[in-house]
Amino acid sequence: MCIRDRFKTDPAAKSMRMVSEMAQKHQKHIIAGSIPELRDTKVYNTMACFDPSGEIIAKYSKCHLFDVSVKGGIHCVESTHTSPGNSFATMQTPYCKIGLGICYDIRFPEFSAALVQDPEVKVLCFPASFNTTTGPLHWDLYRRARAVDSQAYCLLCAPAADEQASYPAYGHSSVVSPWGKVLADAGTGEGALRAEIDLDEVTKFREQIPVLKHKRQDLYKLEVVKKCFGYFHELLRSASEFIGLHLPHNSLGVLGSVSYTHL
Repeated sequence: MCIRDRFKTDPAAKSMRMVSEMAQKHQKHIIAGSIPELRDTKVYNTMACFDPSGEIIAKYSKCHLFDVSVKGGIHCVESTHTSPGNSFATMQTPYCKIGLGICYDIRFPEFSAALVQDPEVKVLCFPASFNTTTGPLHWDLYRRARAVDSQAYCLLCAPAADEQASYPAYGHSSVVSPWGKVLADAGTGEGALRAEIDLDEVTKFREQIPVLKHKRQDLYKLEVVKKCFGYFHELLRSASEFIGLHLPHNSLGVLGSVSYTHL
């Protein structure tokens, strides 16, 4: 059995199978996240991306863990139960590449900037669960800021608000244009959100206000110093171990944002 197909028979992978079947049934790409993933005895906060045939074509594990204690507000130490991912990932679609991030990742502008170093990345996707302490102050700010400074559409999916929950989510799933305009906002309740996006707007915005080209590389530059392995390397290493070969951890390392979509 192909290693990437193990979720289809693993009894613990009910969520993955459900989304895979849904993608296949409706013949749509689906970004599912985030889902707790057990890997190498560690738990990761992972989003999985499926193509219309139900196959996983990209996977990303959250890099920045939310270890925060706000006086008189929220207290959350994600690292007590979750390990950080160590790679970038994008999802290839027939239309463009989609850069992947999860929740707290949106607060780090360098993270999004690394993703859009690839000009084919025209959409960023952040499943997120801001809370009622940070949400009213920061959610709108960050969703619009990341869209504008990345010159890309931002898709954000959030849980509906539940005042009785131990972690009160803020809600407000949304779609934001590269110009920073909120095209759709689901509010705090349950529901489905639809929005029409025009990828030509990304090209126009990047041509009209070419900040990505105008960066003063002689004064400052974004340098991704961590070698990235991601989904492809994970699969190849697992396969090599299965047949008794040793694959060095840095054998497929590359600098910069990486696409793991041709699997």
